[in-house]
Amino acid sequence: MHEPVHLTRHDPACNMARFYQLDLTPDLFGGTQLIRRWGRIGTDGQISRAWFNSTEAALIARDGWVTRKARRGYRPA
Repeated sequence: MHEPVHLTRHDPACNMARFYQLDLTPDLFGGTQLIRRWGRIGTDGQISRAWFNSTEAALIARDGWVTRKARRGYRPA
């Protein structure tokens, strides 16, 4: 399907080393699931899932998250 998007944010002054991952997967009912995983690098982090009726809608949501995270200093890993 689509490659996962993996973003990281490093700020040594704040002792910050975080990751944010976005992945699209098909579900059993013909829709698409957007899986978001985030947390401190080296941990499992947290997971959130959102379901969409179409891949296009999931891609739009994913791109929105990438834009928001880029504004907060996350960059592609």
